[in-house]
Amino acid sequence: NGGYQGGRILKKYPRLDKYYDELIKMEDEEPERFYDQRSYSLMCTLECISNYEFIKDFCLKNNFKSVFDIGCCFGYQSEVFYESGIQYRGLDDTISKYLWNSELYEYQVGRFPCDVKSRKGELGISVLCLGWNCYLYEGAKTLDEQFESLVNQFEYSLIYMQQNLVPLISRHFSKVEHLEDNFYFFKR
Repeated sequence: NGGYQGGRILKKYPRLDKYYDELIKMEDEEPERFYDQRSYSLMCTLECISNYEFIKDFCLKNNFKSVFDIGCCFGYQSEVFYESGIQYRGLDDTISKYLWNSELYEYQVGRFPCDVKSRKGELGISVLCLGWNCYLYEGAKTLDEQFESLVNQFEYSLIYMQQNLVPLISRHFSKVEHLEDNFYFFKR
């Protein structure tokens, strides 16, 4: 039926469209048992799917073959990378048996900063996670810890973050480039 927003977004991602319909059906049939936030998370992902499309295009233009998504939740956005030839890995503190594309991609449970065992040439990415107030548990201290860990684990990162925080963390990097909107490219 086209799912979310009349199908405008999901038609590009038919597997997510089908899954969305299944989730809505489950919620309608058994609302008292449906408590794991999958449909809510999927709708949130779809609201910012263009950010992941931007990342995919950036990777293709700049020859990045792999991304590591910090704060991936259920990993629905991995669908953007599904047929692009870009490998996707994700990290989140969500513990679920419903991680999207888990048969294709690797997920790690944890809260960043933590050891993610980044791979050579892998682009660290984060959208609405690193550098957002809701994840700055101890304010500036957490911000500093997140970006110090980021630079230690990834040579390159592409982060969608609050612009006013960039001056606070830029000292960790040899290069900081504002790309567009809230996207910043960082080099170790």
